[in-house]
Amino acid sequence: MSGKRIAAASACLVGLALGTGSLVAWRSFTPYAEIGSVYMAQQMCACLYVVGHSRATCEKEFSPDLERFQVKLEAHAVETRLLTGYGRSEYAPAFGCRIVH
Repeated sequence: MSGKRIAAASACLVGLALGTGSLVAWRSFTPYAEIGSVYMAQQMCACLYVVGHSRATCEKEFSPDLERFQVKLEAHAVETRLLTGYGRSEYAPAFGCRIVH
């Protein structure tokens, strides 16, 4: 085998190993993204609708963690996203915030 073929085969093997490792890491991270998203939605919902703080106050309270999330506020509901994770919490006056999935 020539040197170019060995280098090409080695590069293919390294690329395959890196791709496989990235896929395994991504799949192992997914449950944590889901848990974090649900937790942050629940905390923001409670801060906004149960305690009655403003959005700015709640964002300051959960900073810097909240900066990693996409937060969408709706009427009496909070949705959060972190990469593949999704969380939603809705406020019901008699019951407080509940996780909706």
